[in-house]
Amino acid sequence: MPGIPSARGSFPDSIPAGIVVSTMNAMERLRQDIMAGPDLFAHKLDPLAETLLLVRLSRDAFREASFLDDRVITAQTQGSWYKLASIEAVLAGCAPALPLHFIFHAGHVGSTLLSRLIELAGEVLALREPSPLRSLAEIQDDIGAGHALFDEAALDRLSQLQLLLWSRGYPDTRAVVLKATSATARIAPRLLMLAPQTRAIYLHLAAEPYLATLLAGQNSPIDLRSMGKERFQRLHRLTRIDAAQPLHAMSLGELAAMTWCTEMLTRQAIREAAPGRVLYLDFEALLAEPGRELAAAFAHLRLQAPTKYLETIAQAPVWTRYAKATDAPYSPQLRAEILQDSRTRNRMEIRRGLEWIDSLARRSQPAATAFSVSPP
Repeated sequence: MPGIPSARGSFPDSIPAGIVVSTMNAMERLRQDIMAGPDLFAHKLDPLAETLLLVRLSRDAFREASFLDDRVITAQTQGSWYKLASIEAVLAGCAPALPLHFIFHAGHVGSTLLSRLIELAGEVLALREPSPLRSLAEIQDDIGAGHALFDEAALDRLSQLQLLLWSRGYPDTRAVVLKATSATARIAPRLLMLAPQTRAIYLHLAAEPYLATLLAGQNSPIDLRSMGKERFQRLHRLTRIDAAQPLHAMSLGELAAMTWCTEMLTRQAIREAAPGRVLYLDFEALLAEPGRELAAAFAHLRLQAPTKYLETIAQAPVWTRYAKATDAPYSPQLRAEILQDSRTRNRMEIRRGLEWIDSLARRSQPAATAFSVSPP
């Protein structure tokens, strides 16, 4: 990364790298700097080196970013790697600064749009797809295996540290709302268990429009295959049965169906782990009745949105731009046209995908339950 050293250098055991510390006062200054606000941001977690990269970001950078990963780093970004043990020691005894809530989702279901809509109402710091969340989910995948680098207790400590760091806001921030990457919803039960006051929204779509959405883009084969291995393994863990065919034998429609099935089973696991703490929103309902669905979202997160904001939200400029790349034109009408085109071009693959979903539901009771339940 530009201007930022490697995570794998040598570090003192008790002093953060990149900081000249001659007295304990310097450690206290670091603690105050971290807890003063979110600008000193936990950008990347390196489990192998047991280090955390803290970088300086501005409020505008948070607002503009669709992804708080390496795409937010510029040549001017300042940052240093710190030993995890040092950060834990510096922050020992600190409590979460603000309420922290999550947006989990199935992928390609408008989660970035929802994040921006909540952010636009004011008083919320929106964090979109911070990299450490993916690292935590990957660590969790290995828990219990002989090759795992962390055990349950260590992962819980790491997760608690990240929850603390994500909870920081500005003086006018009432809550932080973190939008996860789609596949990281698998760690939601753990995070909600560790943070009992935290609430979440889960955004999803019914099977047919979801398949049409995933098959619409020209990068669909890459997207589906790149995440296929993890979702295939998660599907097995959640259903405890083997898939009808190996990953390499699945058509694109079946890969899309496997993706939907895995995320719906994950949704069910979240529902069971945190009853009453997760609001389930259908993306098409949000598009059809944005004022009503957003009012429900704000109420669930115990936030207040101005009445005029909710009444006029359907006319907001955000509806005419692509949420992940706001310089690109996009709208609900354009989305409908793209989906109709996908349904025409991908008719056979969508049919294969729906048949794959039906087959799995017949073979797996957990799948049948997850697919038929319409969460409150």
